[in-house]
Amino acid sequence: ATKYTGGYHASSAQIRWFWELMESLSHTDRRLVVWFATGSPSVPVGGFAASASGFTIMALDSSRTQGGGDLLPTAATCFHLLRLPRYATKARLERAVLLAVRHGSSGFATL
Repeated sequence: ATKYTGGYHASSAQIRWFWELMESLSHTDRRLVVWFATGSPSVPVGGFAASASGFTIMALDSSRTQGGGDLLPTAATCFHLLRLPRYATKARLERAVLLAVRHGSSGFATL
């Protein structure tokens, strides 16, 4: 099961939007999201529940991230951690996630 931190929970709007986006993506783009967040192009054998670190989505919540702004998601691949800003709209989240995974394949960032 996915873990949520930083104020996110399964019913947060941004989490619902993220999973709706994942369901709508092509197989290729879903692989890019997994690769971006984990450093591997595929889910571990047995799923994330079978891996030591699982999968976590963490909210980026500070004065400079309110509404998500122009920030892109980042990742800590060793921990299977996706840092997802609190985007104000589903369209902004979709645009930012796709830009990050298609053009920022490594997932590293300095905050």
